[in-house]
Amino acid sequence: MSRKILIVDDSPVARRILFSILPSDDTLILEAANGREGVACYEEHRPDIVFMDLTMPVMDGFEAIEKIHALDPEAVIFAVTADVQPKSVAKARQLGALDVLRKPPSVETIVGLLGKAYKQRDTQKAARRLPPDGLLSTDEIETLKEIMNIAFGNATADLAEVIDVHVKLSLPDVKLVDGGALPNEIVRAVDAYQDTSLVNQSFWGDFKGNSLLVFPRRAAPKILQLIQPEDTPFLTDAASTALERETLLEIGNILIGACVGKIASLLHTIVTYSPPLVMHRDPEAYQAYMQSVPPGQKAILMETVFSIDENDIHGMLMILTDALSINWLRKALTDFLEGFL
Repeated sequence: MSRKILIVDDSPVARRILFSILPSDDTLILEAANGREGVACYEEHRPDIVFMDLTMPVMDGFEAIEKIHALDPEAVIFAVTADVQPKSVAKARQLGALDVLRKPPSVETIVGLLGKAYKQRDTQKAARRLPPDGLLSTDEIETLKEIMNIAFGNATADLAEVIDVHVKLSLPDVKLVDGGALPNEIVRAVDAYQDTSLVNQSFWGDFKGNSLLVFPRRAAPKILQLIQPEDTPFLTDAASTALERETLLEIGNILIGACVGKIASLLHTIVTYSPPLVMHRDPEAYQAYMQSVPPGQKAILMETVFSIDENDIHGMLMILTDALSINWLRKALTDFLEGFL
């Protein structure tokens, strides 16, 4: 993760000494020659840490610390100064300096402070991003949306190898749902297609939950027409219904398996699956699924809507993972992002 450090000192020699102590790997070092420049630089770049001299022309460090804290009450500022009189030290701390260091600071002192300061800054940033329920931050939700986008794209590519079709994708949505509200979310999806067929498949591992593939009932015969050879013999109604059911199971197995599997792969874990189950509106199995998450327990609901071009076939894939996976998922999402920073 890239860091930013701002050095504010009117002495180029003092800035050079501090620059030589600070780590150079993956750290952007910014410099300012007085307090006014330092405040402007902070406002533009929002560095993680500021090292501030106290005695400078144009604007001294005391005023600069006060102005930076007005811009950002959580700013992490260390005063680095030759003026270590007790009243000067007390004033700097009162205005918002986290600590006051005597010039020139030692390497050991700087290294120790950086670890403490980075941890504090990261905690502050994470806290600002957390939603009211505290389960997933905005960054984590956006990351999960992109992973879902990649995964479902991968799944439709797998489907295209079985059926020569083009699947039109929509942007996925990720939301936190209380278990008591889950039935309403599923009813919403089902009602969007009125007479509905659903393929349900559970998965286990660090990442665990249920997937629900929602199709209008009329989609099954249309999908069957796509995969049947043109010279297929006539089927009885019973045989056709059984074959449509098998087709839905196969489509569900491909889309759910490839999508969940790709999410797991991107997050560096593996999952196992139950056999897929076809459910229609209101059977006992569907009712059991509706009650699968107890009221009061949070769940993460990922969903994407898709259509198969030129065939009037629409559907929705919903992936539900319960609260037991959330702590693991947060760490996995952080690791995933840090791999690109």
